[in-house]
Amino acid sequence: MIRSKRGSGGALALLSLFLLLSGTRPALALTLSLSTNKGCGSAAAFNIGDTTRFFFGSDTTTNGTLTLTRPDGTTQTLFNSTLQAGVTYVISGTAGSPTGMRTLTLTAGTTSKTCTYTVGSSSQSLVLDVHTNKGCGAGATFAIGESNQIIFSANQTVNATLTLMKPDGTTTTLFNSTLQAGVPRTINGVAGQPTGTRTLTLTSGSTSVTCTYSVVSTSQVLTGSVRTNNGCDVTFLKGSTVSVIVNSSLDANAQVTLTRPDGSTVVLFNGPVSQETRRSPRARRATPRGRGPRGLSGSR
Repeated sequence: MIRSKRGSGGALALLSLFLLLSGTRPALALTLSLSTNKGCGSAAAFNIGDTTRFFFGSDTTTNGTLTLTRPDGTTQTLFNSTLQAGVTYVISGTAGSPTGMRTLTLTAGTTSKTCTYTVGSSSQSLVLDVHTNKGCGAGATFAIGESNQIIFSANQTVNATLTLMKPDGTTTTLFNSTLQAGVPRTINGVAGQPTGTRTLTLTSGSTSVTCTYSVVSTSQVLTGSVRTNNGCDVTFLKGSTVSVIVNSSLDANAQVTLTRPDGSTVVLFNGPVSQETRRSPRARRATPRGRGPRGLSGSR
């Protein structure tokens, strides 16, 4: 009997120990991560127009919410969904008004993590640029049916609008989106009716810049050429007379320059050219100072 009681007591002790060890385990601590592409705190300083990226995640699969609190106290929910364990989530955007400190808060259950960053006004003035592949103004002339390019850019990342106003007063919006700092955008097109001057206007906030160009009928396009009396890519003997001939489809100003083998340049002609053939006022004798081609170029 004594031996039986001892066995029963030992069994009860082992059963109690087993129940204690197999009880409910405490939940592991949840770890959240949150930062911007410039970190958090004083180092995370952005200017209006800068690109911002928020990185966040969790080491455990859970439901999470990411909010942004601005300096004026308004709060915006940026994310409210399931966070997969070990996955880093990214939200990209552009820093805007108002200036001041912002607070990001990532919450999952009773666990939360914050990250602050600051938005300030840019110390660099906003510079916009818009032009065609022929520039702007008098030199930017296209014939109907001719391909053209409109190139525009900004030195800061901004929201911008590009419009085109035709000679009849109608206006078309060509672009209305974000311009990345220092990245030119190009719009390809074909010049069409009506003929006349067009105005491109690139606007961002209170800053704007314009560019004009003209569309003309095919017969009005300015073209020109320059050659010697023996043509181009030819050789003259020392002492031979060289005549430079300039042609223009329209009355225009022209400049002809001569580049010698040693790299020096001289202006042969700079003045008006009519629609008929025009020779330079003085014939020049070939006086080469070394071997190599001479380049003749005309600017119209």
